Amino acid sequence: MQVGIAGVGAWGPGFSSLDEYFALHNADTPNDMQVQQPKPERIPSRERRRSPLMVKLAVEVADQACGMANIEPAQAHSVFMSGVGDADITDYMCRVLSGPDKLLSPTKFHNSVHNAAAGIWSISTSCEKPATFVASMENSFVTALIESVVQVQTESMPVLLVMTDIAMPEPFMPMHPIDQMLGVALLLTPVHSSQSDAACLATMNIETQASSQAQKMPWPVVNASSLQRLYEVSPTARSLCLLDTLAASRDGQDVTTQTQLQLPLSEGIDCTLSIHKNHHSRGDA
Repeated sequence: MQVGIAGVGAWGPGFSSLDEYFALHNADTPNDMQVQQPKPERIPSRERRRSPLMVKLAVEVADQACGMANIEPAQAHSVFMSGVGDADITDYMCRVLSGPDKLLSPTKFHNSVHNAAAGIWSISTSCEKPATFVASMENSFVTALIESVVQVQTESMPVLLVMTDIAMPEPFMPMHPIDQMLGVALLLTPVHSSQSDAACLATMNIETQASSQAQKMPWPVVNASSLQRLYEVSPTARSLCLLDTLAASRDGQDVTTQTQLQLPLSEGIDCTLSIHKNHHSRGDA
């Protein structure tokens, strides 16, 4: 199954855009910068003040990806993903419900569902296209990527894949030791569509196959060593191996060759990504 990667949004420790992530990738220096909270202009200011961090992070990177691809958000289907969900609200609700009054904030309660970000995105962009949410713990990135590619193929429509995980509050840290937020969005398009011809970073082919290994294969190593720990524990951060490949292509490396990533999907099943640089992308401009 082949798709075009027309736009990418990124926000995490030390970067607030794809270009800043590429700079971090190239420098590969220790990164002690605290991640700043996004303030997505796409959400009206009154609603933005009430939106939780998970929603603001998702809308910010989604807007970046659509802007890079020069595609109106209302034109794209969407797939939202989080390995763990909004742990801040989960922690809040557990604390209140275990207390004496058990009075939950209506605003926080309606943002507690997994599709809260998809709802705010749809309202803010007037998008009436279908939205899907995927959660599969450590397998979330590959599962959501496959879901998005299948939708591109079957619907012949652009699909926005939005991936977010935030730092875990203390009660959840032993189970999910994620200590930084990260958001990544990919705007995927049908190959040879007008959108992919106009603006495309790369084309990507994805295949699944039975694993030849007795144990689950390891994940590829990411270049930015300062993000290695986050990469190992955050389901969203697993997508950094794909961003690293795009960064290498943008810098002129492996332009004429095919780059392959072997990714574990589940026990007994692997996923192969074959990524080709588009010679007409912005990186060559």
